[in-house]
Formats: sequence, structure tokens, C-alpha cells
Amino acid sequence: MSRVSLPSHDELQHCEPIFREIEASLGFRPNDYMTMSHEPHLLKAVVDLTGTILNKLGPLPDDVKWLLPYMVSHAAHCTYCMAHSENMSASVGIALEKIHSIKVYKTSPLFSDAERYALHLAEKSSQTPSAVTDQDLEELRYYFDSKQIVQIVALIALTAFYNKWNEIMATELEIPPIVDCGSRSGIRC
Repeated sequence: MSRVSLPSHDELQHCEPIFREIEASLGFRPNDYMTMSHEPHLLKAVVDLTGTILNKLGPLPDDVKWLLPYMVSHAAHCTYCMAHSENMSASVGIALEKIHSIKVYKTSPLFSDAERYALHLAEKSSQTPSAVTDQDLEELRYYFDSKQIVQIVALIALTAFYNKWNEIMATELEIPPIVDCGSRSGIRC
């Protein structure tokens, strides 16, 4: 059960334009956004930042763009974000076998070297303190340009925000991801 109640219908009225856009894109209203709507300026800022990082930076290959949040969420043990990033990864055509092989990305033939380096950075960044080194970024430059590296780091940082938010708030998973993740291993739905 969420640690903060969802706003009432009346309280949500000032966020309706944002929620209509989100619902048109995702097909539902994410519960983390619902709790953020207690502070409409926060909701708008987070939605705008997310849209910018996902849609206006890069371009990154879809596998990197959508597997990075899954890796960061996996490292953080955030089941809410894991379910959402797995759902988004599958929706853009990433094979479930590849998503489920994230734990063995270093040796799995399903991952390219570029994907391995990006996932390695995400995994190391999830440690406290961050274990990312200058060499990690130098190795990433073999596969990604500066704009792509900025998007990779932005995705990692954004996902860490969502992980912290949803774990602290104990955000409940919505019906669409619950239905979609019924057959998925490793995710509490």
C-alpha cells in the first residue's frame, strides 16, 4: 500500500491536461505521477524532464535507451520501475529473453559490446558511492558520442530518481503492468 494517499478527484483537476497526455501515451495513469500530483509543479517538471531525456536527446539505440532504466532499477531493487521499464522495453520490440538476461549481460551473446559498456556504466553508477571511473567513460566513447553519453547519464540519473521516489512512497503497481508482467520472472507484481 502506498505510503501517501492518492489525491482526490477534485485535487487532480489542475493536473488533468498532463494526465490526459500521459494516458494517451501509456494508456493509464501511473501511480507515481498520481502521488507527485500533490505538487503540480513537481509533476510537470518530472514529466517534462522525462520527455526531454527520452525523446529529445541522443539518439540512442532503443535497446540501450530502454534497457538502461531496467538495469538501474534492477540494481536498486525497485520492482515498480523494473515492471515499467520491462513493459516499455517489450513495447518497443526488445525480446523478453534479452530483458530477462540482463543479469548476465557481460557474457550473454544477446548483448552487443556497446550495450555491455552502457549497462556496465549503469550497474557501476548504482553503487554507493558510485564506482564509475574515468576509464569507464573512455571505454564508452568507443561506442557513443558525447551527446549519447549525456543521454546515457541522464537516463541513469532520472531512473535513480524514480527508483528512490517509488521505493520511499511504496508505489503500488497499476493494473496494466500487473497484467503484462504476470509471466515475468523476478518481479513482484
